Amino acid sequence: MTEHIANFVHALYRLCNERFNLILLDGDLNPEVAVIEVLQNLCQRKTIGAPIIIVTNERDEQTPAELTRIGTDTYVTKVNLNAKLLERTIETVLELHASTEKGQPK
Repeated sequence: MTEHIANFVHALYRLCNERFNLILLDGDLNPEVAVIEVLQNLCQRKTIGAPIIIVTNERDEQTPAELTRIGTDTYVTKVNLNAKLLERTIETVLELHASTEKGQPK
């Protein structure tokens, strides 16, 4: 099942209180709140058990690297985004997450 949650506060509430198989997050969803700060907070509290893919407009190397460092599984830039790339990225991240849960190395 796929859900689209456009309200930022509602999305944070759901992330903290429910389990998801995958989180696909628009890194530019809320210009008033940095996605890095949100992820740092959630990952520090270990409230997210699902793999996280960020879709971002950022083209510099620093922001995506920081997102990966704090707990994002991967990211894709909107400039390069297409259905095939997104599908392949989701499949890869879910496979890696499943193997990690089974005790196999990432």
